[in-house]
Amino acid sequence: MIRVFLAVLASSMTVSVIHAHPTTQGEHTPTAPAVESAPAPEQVSPVLPSEVHMSQINEVLNAQPHDAGPTKDDWLRLAASEGSQLALATVLQNPKELLIRRQRALSGLSFFPTDKHKALVLGLLTADVSYRLKGSAAQAYGRMAGKEAVQPLAALLSAEKARLREAVVKALIALDDDDARDGLRRHLAQETKSYIKTMIQTALDEHSKPTEAGEAINP
Repeated sequence: MIRVFLAVLASSMTVSVIHAHPTTQGEHTPTAPAVESAPAPEQVSPVLPSEVHMSQINEVLNAQPHDAGPTKDDWLRLAASEGSQLALATVLQNPKELLIRRQRALSGLSFFPTDKHKALVLGLLTADVSYRLKGSAAQAYGRMAGKEAVQPLAALLSAEKARLREAVVKALIALDDDDARDGLRRHLAQETKSYIKTMIQTALDEHSKPTEAGEAINP
């Protein structure tokens, strides 16, 4: 009996030690981590001008005659607010708008050379738009960016349309910059239209006159 009792006792002690082993005590069955679903991307609504600003700008863009638009002073007064400039940008970016309205919008924005406006106009220089609009963009970007405009404008001197090259040449001449003149000199021999060649040569000659004469422009 004693031997049986001792055997049972030893067996129960072995079982209790196994259950209390430190390598297994407190362990739990691992569970898969909860997977958080990614939030759906927010829908960003386009920023549109107010009806009041759009109406005011439309009056300017639709004004007659079509061959004469507002002056710089007019634009500084008429489009001074951010809402008015947003209205101009909205018209400019709409491919369904009339060319004259987009050209006038370009003219207006050119007098407010913010980084956003410059980027918008610069994009037109490489966009698939009409050569007339691109020519207007070239002149507008020249006013906005100054010397920074030389390289992107010079890249358009190889354009197929002569009217576009003419607009680009005028924009480079207006910059009155040495790098711009260097670009015009390089293009002069390649230009096929005599009236554009004359325009370039005249501008280069006018710039070199004071140097050749050794006299100041305003003695």
